Amino acid sequence: MKRIWVKKEDSEPLLDCHELRKEATRWIGYESGERTGITTNHNVLTACYVLLTLALAFIAFRSLRQTKSSLDLTRQQIELNKQQSQEASAASERHSQATIDAVNRQMHVTTKALPLLPPV
Repeated sequence: MKRIWVKKEDSEPLLDCHELRKEATRWIGYESGERTGITTNHNVLTACYVLLTLALAFIAFRSLRQTKSSLDLTRQQIELNKQQSQEASAASERHSQATIDAVNRQMHVTTKALPLLPPV
């Protein structure tokens, strides 16, 4: 007995992978005039899965590039924050020292102006 495979007449090429899968299952096997089963066209399915894999790889690559850019911006922001923190700390230290110096000068002026009292 000879088996032949015939593509169904209503089968048309379709664009998306789900439809390509439907298209791939429209091959019908006949043996001596009797329908014996349906097979898939593995080339179409493989092409569909390869395209999906390439699309996912492209999306992953783009996401990786965006993540790298985001990390670079975060590093720059951390450096800027560190610099600003150091500047603020230095300014605070200068202000504190100026306050201490002013208090010391005031104490020095005050102690010179007070008369010495004898102990009682």
